[in-house]
Amino acid sequence: MRKVLLAVCAVGFLFACSDPEAEMAIFQKQQEVAGLESQIEKTKSMLDSLKAKDAKLRQELDTLDMVR
Repeated sequence: MRKVLLAVCAVGFLFACSDPEAEMAIFQKQQEVAGLESQIEKTKSMLDSLKAKDAKLRQELDTLDMVR
């Protein structure tokens, strides 16, 4: 019983000592990271699209060179 009471008090103490400003800063940083990850994925997608377009244009150029 004592151990349970001690554990409850310890958890209560941790909640009482938590810093709301620090928690908000952590939340904001997590949001920034999520935004950056989204931008990275969009950039990767755009790069893949441009690589495909480049390959197609190179193939067309090679075809035109063969016609000469």
